[in-house]
Amino acid sequence: MHLVPKILHPDIEASRYYAKNSKSLVIQGDGSRDRTSNIQECYKKLHALIIAAGRSSVRGETSPAQVEKVKNLQRKENDIRLLSKKTHGDKKAARKGFSKKSNY
Repeated sequence: MHLVPKILHPDIEASRYYAKNSKSLVIQGDGSRDRTSNIQECYKKLHALIIAAGRSSVRGETSPAQVEKVKNLQRKENDIRLLSKKTHGDKKAARKGFSKKSNY
């Protein structure tokens, strides 16, 4: 397991190929009577296991549509925050008896 990144270890250890007693992977290939075919089958299973662990553990890139959506949400949130601050400031100014627009 020292050849695989640590971020993948929990998913690999949860797989059906992980032997807890020996803390190793046990992958069998017996689909053929030929030894080399079985070895290739084992490598394919190992590759599929690592790819599946990587897909579930490592986040992918964010799509441009999602990036644009987040920017719009942040912009709206900022506009609401600024409006709230302005309203609060106007309220405080009204208590003092003058507005920000006057020159008193």
